[in-house]
Amino acid sequence: MLVPPAIHPKGPEASRILLPHGISILTSFLRQNGIFVDIQDLDAELRSPHSHLKQRKILPKLSKYGCLQLKTGCYTGITDKRNDLLATSLLDLASVQSYDLIGFGVNSELQILTVLLLAEKIKKHTIYRLLSGGRM
Repeated sequence: MLVPPAIHPKGPEASRILLPHGISILTSFLRQNGIFVDIQDLDAELRSPHSHLKQRKILPKLSKYGCLQLKTGCYTGITDKRNDLLATSLLDLASVQSYDLIGFGVNSELQILTVLLLAEKIKKHTIYRLLSGGRM
């Protein structure tokens, strides 16, 4: 299960971490039924004060990506080289190898653009099945 980073506006919400409650409940259910599940919370990882400098450099790029997507009024995805590099940087933080299914937990509308970007990148280079859901 993968919690994508949210695109936060500048200001007080910029440091807010959204807790993935639903994905934790689903993970618990799957584990109780003998299914191996791993959770990677990229949102918390990128915003942690303990994150590496390389990780912290992703946040401004993520914010710029969100602003450009909203400004153009349509999703441009990984056909834009900058978006492709951003998706690669985000996936470098996550270990998405050797899973049968990759699930995205969407806790707010601020994560939808990131989910689309990551899903497009994963589908282009792998045969993994993808699933997204959340309280939206």
